[in-house]
Formats: sequence, C-alpha cells, structure tokens
Amino acid sequence: NMPVSEQRIWLRLLPPDDAADVIQDLPEDERTAALNLLDERTRNEVTALMAYADALFTVQQLKEWAQRYQVSWDIQLGRAKGRVEASGADASAQKLLAELSRKAGDGAEQAEAQRRRLDQKYRDRR
Repeated sequence: NMPVSEQRIWLRLLPPDDAADVIQDLPEDERTAALNLLDERTRNEVTALMAYADALFTVQQLKEWAQRYQVSWDIQLGRAKGRVEASGADASAQKLLAELSRKAGDGAEQAEAQRRRLDQKYRDRR
C-alpha cells in the first residue's frame, strides 16, 4: 500500500527474475499495473521470464500426466509446435522452451540451469 512512486523505485531496484517473482505473486488484476512501473526493456525481460516459467511448469506437468495416463500432448506457442510424451518434451518442444529462455535473457546453453532453478522454485505449485 505504498505510493506508486515508491513502488516504481523498489520494483526497478530488483533484478528482473526477482521482479518477475514479485509480480507473479500479485493478484492477477494488479500485475499489469506493476509491469507498467518498469522500463520497457526490463518489462520485456520480466514478461519473458514469466512466460518461460509458465511454459516450463506446463511442460513438466504434461510430462507427469503423460507418464501417469499413457497419453501424449501436442503443444503450440504462436507458430511453434511440439509434443510432450512420458519421456519428456520432443526436440521441437525443447526448442520452443529454449527460445522462451533466450527471450528471458538466457542463452540456450543456460536454459537447463534456468529450468532446474525454476523447477525448484515453483515445485510447490504442482
């Protein structure tokens, strides 16, 4: 309940991954306003981090369901398509996740480290 000018200062002091955490923990109806407190470059990075975290969680959940129910899942983000089976994401789905990771500020070579960190961080949301 602090003034918007103070919210802007505090939010801009956070690294993008921490800002993404703060914004994701806000009620959904307050997220857009919080994102608008960030400069455009940081807002884009934070939005990409949140998209990556959501996509990663979704792919991991689909893998678990595929294992449990012996089904496969087709996924699509824009024009990119992939498949998630009991063994995990296929090459196309992995490429989709790597692209989201790249947009979030990580190179493809860091995607796996980011995936493990986010998996641990959001494990309680399963």
